[in-house]
Amino acid sequence: MKGPRVAHIDFPPPSDEQAFERLIEELAKPVLNGQTVELNGRRGQSQQGVDVSVSLYTGEQVGIQCKLTTKSLSLSTVTSEVANARGYKPELDKFIVATTARSDARLQEQVRAFPRSDSPSRSGAGTRSTFGSTATLPPVSRMCSTSC
Repeated sequence: MKGPRVAHIDFPPPSDEQAFERLIEELAKPVLNGQTVELNGRRGQSQQGVDVSVSLYTGEQVGIQCKLTTKSLSLSTVTSEVANARGYKPELDKFIVATTARSDARLQEQVRAFPRSDSPSRSGAGTRSTFGSTATLPPVSRMCSTSC
């Protein structure tokens, strides 16, 4: 007999950026079905907008930018991080901004409306999507995602 299913668990976000990056690194493998997951570089190094790199079993490459904040996440921040991720090697198939900011329907709508050419994907051919906290991660973080 199966036990009760937990829809989500609320717990406080980490207190520092490195702890948040490590948390996202730990969550990325089971949530994204990653084959390999690793932190990209260290604080102060150029990371081309990617804090956590994930290689999927499908061969796809996923980059995650972590944003620990109590404020709202702005479209300009997401757009800037997408632009930074264009320089990441190997090229990304998907890019995720994981954040502790509250879900924002307007921002999610704006991210979904990104033209494919605004996605840093191989030839701009990826699909766009936005995930809220309950779709992929517990409320400790929120994910805005665009294929790249």
